[in-house]
Amino acid sequence: MKDKQELKDEQKFYLKTCKEYEEQRDKQDCKSQEWHKYDRLAQLCKERADDIRHKLYEMRCTD
Repeated sequence: MKDKQELKDEQKFYLKTCKEYEEQRDKQDCKSQEWHKYDRLAQLCKERADDIRHKLYEMRCTD
């Protein structure tokens, strides 16, 4: 099982990656396949970061 710091680092990575995908998505035409690809990738990263946030909360690590 990962420790709290590893989870925090992983969460930070997913949030950063989500932001990068959102920026790429915003550069695309909203009807293009690329826009949908980046939107989905951003959504997946955000979901993973939320999962990690819940794990950290369960570990009583809210800072």
